[in-house]
Amino acid sequence: MTDRYKIVNTLFNYIITVLQAGITSKDLRLALEPEAASIYCKELIVNHEENSQSSELSVLREGSKFMVVDMGGGTVDVTVRQVVEERKLKELNVATGGPWGGSKVNNNFMAFMCTLLSQEVWNKFCSDYMSEKLELEREFERKKRYIALDSDNRILIKLPSAVREVFKEITKKDLNNAVAIEGGYQGKVEMKRDKLKLDPKLFQSFFDDSLNSIVKHLKKLLKVIETDTFFLVGGFAESPLVCETIRKTFPGKRIVSHDDAGLCVLKGAVLYGHNPKIVTARVCKYTYGTEAMRYFINGYDPDEQKVTIDGQPFCKIFVKHAEMGQTVSIEDTSKCELEAVSATMTVMTIPVFVSTEKNPVYTSIPSCRLLGKVRVAMPDISGGINRKVIVNITFGESELMFEAINAKSGEKVSASYDLLGENDPENKNS
Repeated sequence: MTDRYKIVNTLFNYIITVLQAGITSKDLRLALEPEAASIYCKELIVNHEENSQSSELSVLREGSKFMVVDMGGGTVDVTVRQVVEERKLKELNVATGGPWGGSKVNNNFMAFMCTLLSQEVWNKFCSDYMSEKLELEREFERKKRYIALDSDNRILIKLPSAVREVFKEITKKDLNNAVAIEGGYQGKVEMKRDKLKLDPKLFQSFFDDSLNSIVKHLKKLLKVIETDTFFLVGGFAESPLVCETIRKTFPGKRIVSHDDAGLCVLKGAVLYGHNPKIVTARVCKYTYGTEAMRYFINGYDPDEQKVTIDGQPFCKIFVKHAEMGQTVSIEDTSKCELEAVSATMTVMTIPVFVSTEKNPVYTSIPSCRLLGKVRVAMPDISGGINRKVIVNITFGESELMFEAINAKSGEKVSASYDLLGENDPENKNS
């Protein structure tokens, strides 16, 4: 089971549970985590200078740009927003980031334990003592939240007794005497009864991969969009080491973090639920469009794109409605007209596509993925190929709303597609 399948399956089950609890679909909204965090951060008082006696306070003003660094357990997502009229929000970039969250620090610690104890000991402990391994993970999680940049005291981590037992069983040695020497960590690691004592610099090194990636990404983003205010949110942002490292790296920026950083997304989602129109514009993560038939041009179109209908050569092209990276206002509408390609067709099928390219030409290329199809009845064939369907695509709060209208009969067909990031076109269209 892929991670993406797990996420979609979990979300589906959650929605079903909510609906079964009596909450109607019109009262249910989905919010992007970075967007929810941005909404909450906009309401925060941000002008209080740390380590200052000043009590000058203010909220973000119209025109202010701010960066939200949402650092969770798995990923770090970075967005830049701007406060516009009526203190609403405009998205200035698509959320970017990577797998640099708290889980990466945990993985580095577990890799360290494997090196320290040996692969054989660690594998047996993990497979035979799963509850004790979970206990060790929780112990590390607690210690991880308090390490600071200037920490000089050794960090004590309580080891489950099963670690000592497995080590003794396999190596025939006592863990207290062997661990530092055999792991190559003399002077940095020692055992004291049931506790592992780690040098603070060694402990901080578990954060290096994450912090280096985060800092590199922030520097890259600042070259594109300049802002003086950073909000650090998410559970990983509760780490003093993480916040202090970012402050030290960007001394000229206002870095805002709070003790309840892990709740910023939740609080922002509540605010969004009460006022979804607070977000006025978003940046398209992908290119959105519909499929249409165009006459095949010999010498221009690749032969593999040729499709024959009623003896005429056509090719399936991508009709762009919104481009990747384009800023679209909520309720913006894109319109196009499609004509019948066959004089006898009684139904027009309109495929809706998403692409990772800015200007895709054909819908069959690997960068395109099918979102869905809309079928419009055209039973009156008296007009032959001179029959039209009007297509309107509207960008909603969290959905792409599709409407197809039979120009002659006025019959309408509607559909909607998720805009919250689940329509990831990494897979080939089906």
